[in-house]
Amino acid sequence: MTPGFNLGDSLSDSQRNSIIVHVGSVFLARLTEDDGITPKDGEPDRKKYIVIVGFDRNGGAVGVVLVGSHINFNISQNRHGDGSKFYYPLSSSSYPDIFNHNSFVNCNRIVPLSQSRIVEECQYIGCIEQDDLIYILRTCLESTVLEPKTKTLYHITDELSKLESDDN
Repeated sequence: MTPGFNLGDSLSDSQRNSIIVHVGSVFLARLTEDDGITPKDGEPDRKKYIVIVGFDRNGGAVGVVLVGSHINFNISQNRHGDGSKFYYPLSSSSYPDIFNHNSFVNCNRIVPLSQSRIVEECQYIGCIEQDDLIYILRTCLESTVLEPKTKTLYHITDELSKLESDDN
């Protein structure tokens, strides 16, 4: 059984609408081909852990990165070079309530999801520690695969600056 809870099921409409989804929150999401995810074995969707890394200017679109059990070398190779170095490792010993095994955050791609979808359909699992979150955001910024306009859209530099100023 996966730890966590579905916010949409456990709250009233007014409580659900007042939830603020934070940078660093981890959710379990069901993603589809519409999200750019290829489901396995003929399934309509695929369960993936996601980490919130930013918001668009209006706050309605949330930028998330995917967490996987390994580095996908096939997807990481493209015209911008080797993206495999832009994965950030997360140790299961640091996150025993979230991950059953060591995992990798893919900082080469930010998937857009609506905040309402996250609140209503995704299962909240926990939060990434501030030090790891700083490195995840830095890795997103350093990625030569992730488009600069995407980094700007989700204010990755601003989110990183906030975290680094809180860290001092």
